[in-house]
Amino acid sequence: MNGYHTSLEHMMDELALLDIRIREMAALAEKGRGKEEPFRGLAISPSEVEALFRRPPGPPRAWGKREAGSAPRIKALKGRIEDRKSGARPANGDLRLERLARLFDLTRRDVEILLIALAPEVDPRYETFYAFLQDDVTRKFPSVDLALNLLSSSLDDKIRLRRRFEPGAPLMKKRLLSLHGDGPGPHPPLLRRHIKIDDRVASYLLGSDEMDSRLFHCAVMEGPGAPLGDMILPESFKDRLLGLSEKNFPPGRSGPGIVFYFQGRPGSGRKSAALGMRERQGGKTLSVDGRALSGKEPKDFAFVLDLILREAGLQDAALCWRDFDALLKEERALKVFWTELACFKGPVFLTGEATWEPRRDFGGLSFVRAKFPDLTFQDRKTLWERALEEKAPGVPAPDTADLAEKFLFTGGRIKDAAATAADRALWRDPRGAAISLQDLLAACRLQSNRNLGELARKIKPHHKWKDIILPEESARQLKEICDYVRRRSTVYEKWGFEEKISSGRGVNVIFSGPSGTGKTMSADIIAGELGVDLYKVDLSAVVSKYIGETEKNLSKIFAEARDSNAILFFDEADAIFGKRSEVNDARDRYANIETGYLLQKMEEHSGIVIMATNFIQNMDEAFARRMDFTIDFPAPEKKDRLRIWERMMPERTPKDENLDFGLMAERFEITGGNIKNIALGSAFLAAGNGGKVGMDGLFHATRREYRKMGRIVMESDFT
Repeated sequence: MNGYHTSLEHMMDELALLDIRIREMAALAEKGRGKEEPFRGLAISPSEVEALFRRPPGPPRAWGKREAGSAPRIKALKGRIEDRKSGARPANGDLRLERLARLFDLTRRDVEILLIALAPEVDPRYETFYAFLQDDVTRKFPSVDLALNLLSSSLDDKIRLRRRFEPGAPLMKKRLLSLHGDGPGPHPPLLRRHIKIDDRVASYLLGSDEMDSRLFHCAVMEGPGAPLGDMILPESFKDRLLGLSEKNFPPGRSGPGIVFYFQGRPGSGRKSAALGMRERQGGKTLSVDGRALSGKEPKDFAFVLDLILREAGLQDAALCWRDFDALLKEERALKVFWTELACFKGPVFLTGEATWEPRRDFGGLSFVRAKFPDLTFQDRKTLWERALEEKAPGVPAPDTADLAEKFLFTGGRIKDAAATAADRALWRDPRGAAISLQDLLAACRLQSNRNLGELARKIKPHHKWKDIILPEESARQLKEICDYVRRRSTVYEKWGFEEKISSGRGVNVIFSGPSGTGKTMSADIIAGELGVDLYKVDLSAVVSKYIGETEKNLSKIFAEARDSNAILFFDEADAIFGKRSEVNDARDRYANIETGYLLQKMEEHSGIVIMATNFIQNMDEAFARRMDFTIDFPAPEKKDRLRIWERMMPERTPKDENLDFGLMAERFEITGGNIKNIALGSAFLAAGNGGKVGMDGLFHATRREYRKMGRIVMESDFT
């Protein structure tokens, strides 16, 4: 006898078996009903009540009166089904009903109950059959009682079979079936409740691989990824992943149960590695967004988790749970997760940023944690080249060495930035301009620091080296900071200093000097020179009176600034992160913790952190000791003030011929910031009077600046 070629062929034979049982029960029911009554099923007649009294409690009418021909026909059809199953060669894998039974440990009786519930989804005529057998035209779905009567041969058998509808039984626990009320009140008896097959289970049995629509908000089914060997990762790390793949995912069969925890930054290749490990098997992976499920009530979380694990099982898919560390703080949901996961028969990949190890046994499952390393300069450069070639095949791309050095992006972030640059190039010239370095730099900045604006203010760099007047040593140190960033890969990677330095590769700087001496301008110039963003941190938003909130805010700032190499500028930092005090109360203790935490995050950071202070003597000694640079911004001397005056007034500004910047520089010992205010104020006065900028206007603006500064105005200085 030929085996089954499709799952549908098998399903039709199983339903033919159900048809024999239905026909048998329908015939017996008709004999027992006697004469036809016009309102049968809609009203209860006295004769029906009398018939019920004559029948003993429990047994249905059909028991003991089976048609003699039914048993042989059922036996013959069962034998034919088994023979055809043994020779089955379906084109798309297993027979679906058989696979479902194996996945969820269903007994033969479970399968038969499932078929009773499935039948109306295949042919509406079963609704008529069920209404007739239940003697009620409104009851078109099978009740628990009807299912038990169709499959039981005695009262004892019916009681035993009733247990298949208990909450812990596979049909109910795995949500293959659901029970719905069919009677008065909110809790009708179990026998009266009608059974319905889950929509996704029905569609699966009928040949559909469309994912459960209730998972669209949090999951996506993905095919095999690119081979692991094609990924840009350190060779030793890649070799270990390849070894795990060969051991646990041999072609053509599943390996032992295993849980992987891939730890690393977003975009570091964790999901790509999970898909790549399945590439040799050609298997699917159900990718779940863990953050979309965080914060759910345990009951709701358990429901969605059941659907996820069931979907992965139905499609023979691995499970990739992204942002798993979002679940670590939810103790009850986490307990539900591990309990259900222990019964899952496929491979599991968890991804997250937090360092984490499990504290419990997984029911025999192995556990492997793999920390994804940061990319080297050469890795980033190669990824940039690949991404640009993908966006513009055959078109010469800009030199990506500068991008790879400045922006410590992950592979995912590089791919996103390349796509953004291509979009910008298209908008710049719809006729097909090549991607320029400026497009790439702008794209990198757009891809970075998306959430920093909540705690810091972005400053757009617009100053150049020629705009600032500083002592020679201070100017030289500022340029050294830029060289530190540009030459990082050479010193750390090529020359091997990364093996000697355990902390981060960032540059930590103190700018010390009075207000207006050029500290903010210097940060602006460095950002412009390096082509990175500058963020001035709003300390009032960062520092919280609530214990622990300051650390959370600092962690968020440094995490957001990490990828882009953005400059973090903490102005007047000594007011908040000054010398650590003696501990007199709880607030003192936590203030010291905040200071220590900031120092820790600075050491871990890979970009530039600038702490500006007007009073370096108020800064904590630990900061000064661990800074890469401490740059002094003194109040300018006479010759420097003259240069500032001369550069501050634009060439196009109309000037009186008696304008004497030398006199202003000699008489008024003020900073560059004050000079800027005076120059701008005098320009507005001149514009309002319709004249030119002259000494009267400068003197007037200087008097006003002195009053702002709280200085005494000596009229002798203004004659």
